[in-house]
Amino acid sequence: MRLLYKKDIVYPPNKLTGEIKDVLIRDLQLGKLTDLLTPETGVGKKTEDFLDLMTCDPEEISYRQELSKDLFENDDLFNDLKKMHILLLGLNEIVGDKISVNRKEIGNYFIIINWLNLFCSTINKFNELFQKHNDVIKSEALKKLNTITSGIYKSEEFKVLRKNIKILTIENHNISSVRLGINLDDYLEPVSVNCLEINNFYYNPRKIIDLKSKKDNKVHGIGKFKYIPAGKRSKTGGVYDEIKSQAVLVNTTQIQRVVSCEIDIQFIQGLDYFFKMLNFNNRRIMKEFISKRAVEIIELTEDLGFFLGGVGLARKLSEKGMPVCLADICDIEKHSLQAKGLYNCYLPFLLENPAKKIVSNDINFLKGNVFSILNGPNKGGKTTFIQALALNTILFQLGLYSTCENASISPFDKILTHYQRDEASDRTGRLVMEAESMRLIFSNVTEDSLVILNEPYVSTSPAEGMFLIMNSLTAIRKLGCRGILVTHYHKLNDEVEEKNKNSENKISFLNMGIEGNNGRRTFKLIRGRGAVKSYAIDILREYAPGIID
Repeated sequence: MRLLYKKDIVYPPNKLTGEIKDVLIRDLQLGKLTDLLTPETGVGKKTEDFLDLMTCDPEEISYRQELSKDLFENDDLFNDLKKMHILLLGLNEIVGDKISVNRKEIGNYFIIINWLNLFCSTINKFNELFQKHNDVIKSEALKKLNTITSGIYKSEEFKVLRKNIKILTIENHNISSVRLGINLDDYLEPVSVNCLEINNFYYNPRKIIDLKSKKDNKVHGIGKFKYIPAGKRSKTGGVYDEIKSQAVLVNTTQIQRVVSCEIDIQFIQGLDYFFKMLNFNNRRIMKEFISKRAVEIIELTEDLGFFLGGVGLARKLSEKGMPVCLADICDIEKHSLQAKGLYNCYLPFLLENPAKKIVSNDINFLKGNVFSILNGPNKGGKTTFIQALALNTILFQLGLYSTCENASISPFDKILTHYQRDEASDRTGRLVMEAESMRLIFSNVTEDSLVILNEPYVSTSPAEGMFLIMNSLTAIRKLGCRGILVTHYHKLNDEVEEKNKNSENKISFLNMGIEGNNGRRTFKLIRGRGAVKSYAIDILREYAPGIID
């Protein structure tokens, strides 16, 4: 199962090519969004992965929204699942372990026992979590997860594991006695060790270990001790009995940890019997055992991290006093794009008291009137707004909370953007780069796409630029796709209005407000045509005083 997908096949599939994704990442600064969506555990996805996870399937969006809502509205559930994510990351590390040690050293057994303990702890914790939160969980995804984990928990095999893991977990034991056999030199200084006895059980070293390093003449501890199979003779000719032979041996680089444990007969016999019964004689077998039993929950590690990061962003925004919502999902054919109180999710993390400083805006596109031209002053908030619109769309189609008071959106099959770029190092002219960017858009756009054009064709003369833009708008009219064109070519508006008279797909006008005649930016989106000027002189006076008289 997946937390991200209700169905095995998502239809219609995400159609973002690598080239389109590269453009979106650059134009929308999506690396910032990736940082915001990274969970507190620190293990998140790459930016490209988030774009791949976008879906235009209303059923899949709804499936994810249910889980997002469960986590957003229940603090304890959210925090408990954060703890579970850490355990799942641990299981993932086990499955990814590349080392297989076949020697029966107690150091190797300690690793295997810890792995087994982590597996048991994870299933136990999931069982406790769902018992605790069963009444508040509404999402189908979490209910499926409950079914899977409770099935493992109730199995006879897991009952055996739970019963025996307490005996095998060495932290529950204490050592009563430790003796070392140490060789002394003529000056009674320790020079080597040739035996170790814990609670009267004997461990034979692989060789006599030099305690002093030849490099610095300092004592560095004891090396590894090996397992003596039952009935076999050591080099000294001694024969060890069955009980002592079953005392699997210790990697004495961990001696401090070992001496905090009780290696008694119950532990040694239980360890030997248990591992023989289940054939856990090395890390590879344990890894395979855990992988097969917990494969479905291990596969959910990335999915759970995705929701913890996404819902974590919504919770942080809410704590800052900013509204968030789960947008209503409209049929794709309606071409709806409505949002009240929309804002850019980057801004609250750049400002103090963002709820008092950020100006939110409303947008309302309906079929037949779904594309707009946005005018307004320089530094008036146009680029911030169109970025907010695109980011909000991405969050919506990830199944996460939207950054607005409420919204009704028909999913998009693609988001396509055009922003100004610096000239390439190969001396490609800006007009050539713009042409390539527009080619990418119009070779991929459909009637279900979102198109954002941020000041296209400014690298040529105004007359030629307006001609090229009008050609683009003609194609947009025929398709009826949603989007916004940001431009300072105010004369373009007259021609667009004239074309509106004979077109079913109207292009509307938006502008960023100016207060009075003083040029003060309100950052408020206003429907209709605004002032036929961009207030560029204000910018020059502020940032380059002395240039303008």
